Amino acid sequence: MCSILVTNLVKDLFKANRFLKNRGPDATNILQLNGYSFLHNLLSLTGSFAPQPYVDMENQIVCLFNGEIYNYNEFGAFPSDGGCLIPAYLKHGENFPQRLDGEFAIVLLDFKKNRMLLATDTFATKPLWVATCGRGLGVATYESGLKGLGFSRSEKLPANRIFVYDLGNLKKIHEADTTVFELEQDREDFEGWFSAFREAIRKRACHSQGKSLFMGLSCGYDSGAIACELAAQKMDFKAYTVSASEDLSLIEKRHKLLKNTEIIRLSKSEYEAVKKELQKGCEQFWQLKPDGKQLYNMLRDQAAVGLAVVCKRATGEGRRIYFSGQGADEIMSDYGMNGQGMYGKPSQLGGIFPEDLRSVFPWKNFFDGAQRMFLAKEEHVVGTYGVEARYPYLDKRLVQEFLRLSPKLKNAHYKAPLREYFVRNNYPFAEGVKMGFFAAHGLTG
Repeated sequence: MCSILVTNLVKDLFKANRFLKNRGPDATNILQLNGYSFLHNLLSLTGSFAPQPYVDMENQIVCLFNGEIYNYNEFGAFPSDGGCLIPAYLKHGENFPQRLDGEFAIVLLDFKKNRMLLATDTFATKPLWVATCGRGLGVATYESGLKGLGFSRSEKLPANRIFVYDLGNLKKIHEADTTVFELEQDREDFEGWFSAFREAIRKRACHSQGKSLFMGLSCGYDSGAIACELAAQKMDFKAYTVSASEDLSLIEKRHKLLKNTEIIRLSKSEYEAVKKELQKGCEQFWQLKPDGKQLYNMLRDQAAVGLAVVCKRATGEGRRIYFSGQGADEIMSDYGMNGQGMYGKPSQLGGIFPEDLRSVFPWKNFFDGAQRMFLAKEEHVVGTYGVEARYPYLDKRLVQEFLRLSPKLKNAHYKAPLREYFVRNNYPFAEGVKMGFFAAHGLTG
């Protein structure tokens, strides 16, 4: 979890860095070159300590990124994952992010070609904002960074995009998808999905240092499967449960299968204190809800407070990598069951996938809608505490394996791959139950 700020304006970078710096508490580095300032806040998790930006002076290229590249060794031997980016660009050209496996936001300036490349991963798990005004340019992980530079209007880069701009006039000159999914539904068993799920967990857990992994464990499907697989792979992690509205009998069954767990019984005073802490120190995010009528205020989301409580406990114990269940609802059910939307959330699919996937792909919540909204909540909250979030359910190979399941398999049960995973692993779960996370329920004191 790092953060980025790039601009050609002469401004007070430290003012613009107010919220950005929380994401990278290990080092802040600033480079000034060719009239541009490059600021990077580092959270060091993979490989050797490697402050950014990455610079190739011979080719006049500067690159910064936020996230993790899991297949960086495919491009050569590098002490840290980000070291692969400029060599990959030089070898494969502007569409090189298509070859990356990871969670990332990339900014690359090629001064010889007078071009800037911006790229998000398949689901834009790591945020990136851009603003222009006349000849002024700003790129930042958070919108507040651009406001701090004086830009009044900015745009969040969408998911799954590679953009190339002419640095002279700041016009977009190239655009491409980061990932192109195959939409044939020709898989008649879950084996490919199970294999991809194991690998999605493995590579995210292996790319860490020491006893740094943690997660929030509820009685739902998504976190349950992550905990089960982490334990099966004998990974060192801790699972925290905020009791709130959880079925504690089911939680206790799950905790008994794990080595390191904690049930947090949240008091009213602690809930309010953390809520105020977020309001003061967390990057805000506003978005029109999927119903198109109400505005989502991230800081009023009880789940944001619950996640913050978990992050505070974890960082106090030296844990800095959070495994998130984000994406499972959007990909595997579209917040629907038996043809109906759940909890008042609009669902294009109602949990039922058609014979021709092309007729609905991509549905609103796949890249945008609830996906964009709740990813922002995850990123902004964990970023406040210097934690990196990783998203196994948004692994591009895993998503591809789900898309290729036959409609019969997809529609057999609610979140059919996860249900089958639980059955095969004899893991406790509540059949066909989807519960929201209401951290303010059951407060003590």
